[in-house]
Amino acid sequence: MSAKGFSPAVLDSLILKAPIDQKRQVFEAISKVIAVKTGVPYTHVLNEFLQNEISDPAAMGRGIAVPQITLRKIIRPFSMMLTLEKPIAFDTPDRQSIDIIYALVSPAQSKPLHLQRLASISRFLKDQELCDYIRQSTSTDKLNAVLLEDKKISSLAA
Repeated sequence: MSAKGFSPAVLDSLILKAPIDQKRQVFEAISKVIAVKTGVPYTHVLNEFLQNEISDPAAMGRGIAVPQITLRKIIRPFSMMLTLEKPIAFDTPDRQSIDIIYALVSPAQSKPLHLQRLASISRFLKDQELCDYIRQSTSTDKLNAVLLEDKKISSLAA
């Protein structure tokens, strides 16, 4: 774990194979979950994500996007992963459609830790074997268990 106990493998919410076909729907879906889980109004969360997307696009490439914001109204970080039924266009640097979204919301007062958490997420998602496993997953319980295990994915696929 890094960034004061944060691990990208420990998710507050995980949604697999969401039937989303537009970029804005991604932000709407993650904002709804975050609003319910944190108590921050949906429209506030959505507007923060949409504003942040203008100045700091979420697309990482390789089919992955990491939307992230900081909010004054929360006291601990919130992370969630969403996979899509079908990849969608997302203005990525490599022009590849995305199908894995890892959203991070951190308290506004912990900006340095927020940046450390983003770096941790980036390292986590650089593992192509892990991303392939995430894309193929159909069970949230099984994927959560695999993410929490400290084993190589190849040993689990057998």
